[in-house]
Amino acid sequence: METKAQLLSFGNFGAKMTRAADRALFLKPSPVVGSARYTRPEPHAEDGVAVCAGPQK
Repeated sequence: METKAQLLSFGNFGAKMTRAADRALFLKPSPVVGSARYTRPEPHAEDGVAVCAGPQK
């Protein structure tokens, strides 16, 4: 991630990943896509987003 990422947040690891990215001083605020319990959020195209990232086992 160089400037801005779209983050998929679900589960404990996904929540930790989004918090870590938000603390990175060199990144612009990243949009977080969440979802209801036991479901996975779907990424979508967004201007200015270089990468879409989410946790994976």
